[in-house]
Amino acid sequence: MKVTSHFIKKKVRQLAATAAVRPHRFCPLDEARQVALLVDHNQLQEAMQCMQLLRDKGKKVYGVVWQEGGANPLEQLPSDWVAVSAKADLDLWQIPKSQAQARINALAADILIDLTAAHNHPMQYLLLNHPATFKVGASHAAYDLYDLAIVRKEGEKIADLFANMLFYLQTIRSK
Repeated sequence: MKVTSHFIKKKVRQLAATAAVRPHRFCPLDEARQVALLVDHNQLQEAMQCMQLLRDKGKKVYGVVWQEGGANPLEQLPSDWVAVSAKADLDLWQIPKSQAQARINALAADILIDLTAAHNHPMQYLLLNHPATFKVGASHAAYDLYDLAIVRKEGEKIADLFANMLFYLQTIRSK
């Protein structure tokens, strides 16, 4: 049985409301040692290219990929990737189970970059519960989720959005 997304949206709204009081620390890209990317299954190949750009800058990079219910199983992911499955990792209310949250929270990251779709509430839930002190993503009209929110143009490719995020992470300094 699948219920509507009402309950997960409510949880994300509650977490987004308390996000302003969580610890924040701006982390420019040159100071970050570890970065985690959150992506949707259909963006996996583009995300791997984005990850390589960060590796070329000497960063330890992790990936978290969202696998929708009907997507092909992600059995051959590299060891620096964690899969979150709609079938296995969500409860009846579409809220990620504690085991999924623990897998994501185990990824130490100075910067958490969200490249998922605006309607991916389970990944937003995981992002908001992650202990990273600096979170970056595409701005959403409904929620204020990120420390640095980039406006995403209609139809913009993930690589272009990622390039914009990197530009700001390299340009803005925390002094």
